Amino acid sequence: RQLVWVATAAGGWLPAASGRGSSDYVWAEEYMKGDFFDRFQFWTDKDPTNGAVDYVSRSEAERANLVRKSWDGVYMGVDSTHKVPKGKFRRSVRLQSRLAYNEGLFIISVEHAPTGCGVWPAFWMYGEDKFHTWPDWGELDIIEGAHFGNNSYVTLHTGPGCRQDHVAEGRDFSATWSRNTPGGTAATNCYIHGRRQWWNQGCSQQSINNTMGPGLNLGGGGTWATEWDPE
Repeated sequence: RQLVWVATAAGGWLPAASGRGSSDYVWAEEYMKGDFFDRFQFWTDKDPTNGAVDYVSRSEAERANLVRKSWDGVYMGVDSTHKVPKGKFRRSVRLQSRLAYNEGLFIISVEHAPTGCGVWPAFWMYGEDKFHTWPDWGELDIIEGAHFGNNSYVTLHTGPGCRQDHVAEGRDFSATWSRNTPGGTAATNCYIHGRRQWWNQGCSQQSINNTMGPGLNLGGGGTWATEWDPE
């Protein structure tokens, strides 16, 4: 099983003070410079989605060779060498950036993404503080896939009142709305309790083939660009 992330570039631009035209972004962060892992917190709490995973600290991840950095890339993986004891979960990593953002253009290049039974890789953003619990400030899943699937998904998870029914396949984006709903209808309601959708399904677009899984890896990976413009 290919249970690793291999990223070769990650960074972002923020809008310049002068405006928001196509050239009005200034380089803000390049995560590949310096110590990549210093810029992140390693999540060690229980998995909020109740997955069969044991998220470990940076020190444990480094000892188990689950993370490492070279001059041209970063490796993040899951423990694929040890048999998991009964009643325990497989060790893996979840990283959360120390910096928070309210807007910007975010770029990530991935050479290899995890694929395999039970694997659920994701690159995503969400907002939360002690006064605003998820999903008050929303969640944007930029890259997400599962098992051996060859399609990635882009999804918004929000509170009530956010719908994307007006966003049309083939006109506004080149992929399709996910129709993995109880009634087979398009998942265009971003509300986590949206009617005729699974709990927390959100509004989810299924990307074109070979944007995840074996297809992505055989093609040498890919680059994602995500523009977040609140205005």
